[in-house]
Amino acid sequence: MSENQRGEGSEHTREAGDSVAGLADDRLYRSIAARPRRRLLYYLLDTGETTVGELAEVLVGWEATESGGMATREEYEQMAISLRHSHLPVLADANLVTYDPADGTMTNGEIAESVRNLLERSIAAET
Repeated sequence: MSENQRGEGSEHTREAGDSVAGLADDRLYRSIAARPRRRLLYYLLDTGETTVGELAEVLVGWEATESGGMATREEYEQMAISLRHSHLPVLADANLVTYDPADGTMTNGEIAESVRNLLERSIAAET
């Protein structure tokens, strides 16, 4: 990944030692571009911590509820894989979650109030 893709070297990067992703951080927007990541963060704002298994159930159930269908075991397994290999590493890189791949747990990272508000508004607009 290039420096610009990471948001490094631009005027919108975090200052050294600043671990809170803010509205001027390009990595924030890349990390919340995917609906599952926005929903994951929104869920963590409420629960504070969860596991990959629990989160996969919540996200697949959320999608099934919206579509009026039933979640399948395959959808659950696919979501768990996507969380482990795609969504959680991206969010951890932006310091929005703390993820322990060894035990599959995650907690909130340092989320600025402005980012919390953005997530809440985004989820409200999707439903």
